[in-house]
Amino acid sequence: MRELSFFHFNCSVCGAHRRDVPFSIMTHRWARASRGRVNRLLAGYRDVLLNALHGKPGNRTKKFRRALEQVLRAFGADLAGPPPPVDGQDEHERVMLMSCPLCGSQEGPRPRDRHFTVWQDACRVQMANLLYEASILFRAVAEIEPYWATPPEIAGLCELLRLNRRALVAVSLMECPLCGRHTSCVYGDDSPGNPRRCRWCLDRMGGEVYTVLIERQGDGSFSTNAHRRLPEKLPSGIVPYFPDPDHI
Repeated sequence: MRELSFFHFNCSVCGAHRRDVPFSIMTHRWARASRGRVNRLLAGYRDVLLNALHGKPGNRTKKFRRALEQVLRAFGADLAGPPPPVDGQDEHERVMLMSCPLCGSQEGPRPRDRHFTVWQDACRVQMANLLYEASILFRAVAEIEPYWATPPEIAGLCELLRLNRRALVAVSLMECPLCGRHTSCVYGDDSPGNPRRCRWCLDRMGGEVYTVLIERQGDGSFSTNAHRRLPEKLPSGIVPYFPDPDHI
């Protein structure tokens, strides 16, 4: 069974196609990151969200725009002025105008990708992936309470997590019961052998995987039973999950 990972399809900030990094390794790295590295991620996250807020109105419901504005106000961001440029696109390629604070890719061209576009044109799934994966890392930092962080800084991260969750709910996509990611498609009929799960959890099953149990019977014969291996629910310490989104 594969572990869920960052960069499984691309980087949720810049769209670069990087090698997968398991959630457990990524959260361990960020829980021990320096103040400077965490601040670079927060600043890049803020600037990307500002570009998304100023994007195509058709991709942003009023509910989601309000939730996104609340996230940005937590940064003290200027919502009225033009957003800082983070990316652009001509007829041939998409270009990132900043080094990525998440995957480390340098500024420059990104692969053409029908699932990832400039942030002012971002769809709901692209927005949800950013909110979800950024929250995992912010939670890792908040829970470890690094030596350099002051109590107000930890409280600020916790508030950001609360507002991120509200924005995730406001995206109005389906939530995967196994990993908590919000996405446009959830597979399965919720039967014991076919639980509901997102594309990421479907991929971590690694196709049709079975375990085989061989038992010796009283008469000396053997019986064989095959059981389909199913993905487990992620532990609550990883998923940016709140049990009651109506009260966050």
